Amino acid sequence: MIQQPAMRHRIFTDSRPLLERAARFMAMRADTARVWSFYRAQGYAVHTLEDVAAVPYAVREHKVSLLRAHYRACIIGEMATGQLAGPLSPAVGVPLLALILLDWGAQMGWAYGVDMHQGKAQTLLAAIVSGDLAAEITGAGGKSPAQMALRLLLMGWGQELWWADRVMAHVRRAFRPAPLSL
Repeated sequence: MIQQPAMRHRIFTDSRPLLERAARFMAMRADTARVWSFYRAQGYAVHTLEDVAAVPYAVREHKVSLLRAHYRACIIGEMATGQLAGPLSPAVGVPLLALILLDWGAQMGWAYGVDMHQGKAQTLLAAIVSGDLAAEITGAGGKSPAQMALRLLLMGWGQELWWADRVMAHVRRAFRPAPLSL
């Protein structure tokens, strides 16, 4: 597993326990039968978490890739909500984006065969989402406060899709099983 991101930014540090509770809720509410029905439609007998491990790696990767379309549509809805909120866009958009990313990450974990009921998986998901989203918003790498303010002012104009792709790539690396080496 990839180690948890360092909390370089305080933007989400104080809300980390709240994000962990949200990750727990997203993991518990996930409909695993819906996630695994894709595998059954492909001809694999998947009814439990252990059955997912028998599904070929490429099929699991494909299922995880298919999740992106649904969650990108959710993020577009978040962007529209942010546009309607006007100057309050960051106050509305950032929490909504974080919840979407937590739900996407929980679904991704189940699709890979990770037991998302485990507190360790939920904590890792919350840490990645909070750390990486904070880094995207603040412009990690020594960006000025003016650049961060500009990023927040431009919420709702598409940058959330870029942020989400980068955050979810990290979640994917963390939950992806190591493929067999040849």
